[in-house]
Amino acid sequence: MSIIYEALKKVEAQGAKQPIAEKLMAPKAKPGIKVVLFYILIVVAAIFMMNLFYRLISTSHPAKPAPLPTQAKNPSPEVPAMPEVQGPVFSRRLDLNGVFYSGNEAYALMNNQIIKVGDIIEGAVVKRISLEGVELEKEGQFVQISTSK
Repeated sequence: MSIIYEALKKVEAQGAKQPIAEKLMAPKAKPGIKVVLFYILIVVAAIFMMNLFYRLISTSHPAKPAPLPTQAKNPSPEVPAMPEVQGPVFSRRLDLNGVFYSGNEAYALMNNQIIKVGDIIEGAVVKRISLEGVELEKEGQFVQISTSK
């Protein structure tokens, strides 16, 4: 260690204004208030930009729904035409909220339940679902619930 110290003394003697050893050992100056405020501004701007970017990528734009398959106006041959029902078949009211298709499968939303052909609701079997409504069979009687009010 003394060899290094002696070398530093020789350099100082050759014309250095401030001793090198003191320069190396001197405490570093703290950054000024402007520098600190500049760094804070950069951090706040980065947070703002990340928030903006997150909002842009997280907003979901609903995709256009697939077009509904067209149905023939005539009922299919395997389902007979529905006769008129004389008395009340159901103990409570059935509300048809809507009809929709997923792929080639038809579904209906009835009494807040999703149903398809073959399902049973209020004791009735779902026979057919079309854009016009839903056909149900209960105790040998056919009932059609229409989508129009």
